[in-house]
Amino acid sequence: MPVDFSDCSKKALQYATPLARQFNAELTLLHVVEPYRAFSPEIPLCEVPTAEAARIAFDGLVIEIPFKAVVREGEPHTQIVAAAEELATDLIVLSTHGRTGIAHVLIGSTAEKVVRNAGCPVLIVRERGHEFAE
Repeated sequence: MPVDFSDCSKKALQYATPLARQFNAELTLLHVVEPYRAFSPEIPLCEVPTAEAARIAFDGLVIEIPFKAVVREGEPHTQIVAAAEELATDLIVLSTHGRTGIAHVLIGSTAEKVVRNAGCPVLIVRERGHEFAE
């Protein structure tokens, strides 16, 4: 399950955890560190995401089942699809921020690209919507 540590991805984790428990599946959490192509004055260097920061964030997650944490570097949708293939993933549970309009055009949709390219089913969890009921 891709995790960016946002509230949106934490909501997706609320779906992935009981599914993994129900099917006695291994839960793999994947964080992709996207390298910046150019440094921007809007992003202070102390806030640039790193693999080490991701590992620390994984330690702060409270998850009721055992999980494996994986950190990769690259373009998020490419790394998510590649990791799913390499790990023989049965299901990708992925959150979407639901951007529309110019934000969708400029930022793109990682979820949409994963759905188009993944070799396994993808469950999309929207930021706004009802909570998962076990």
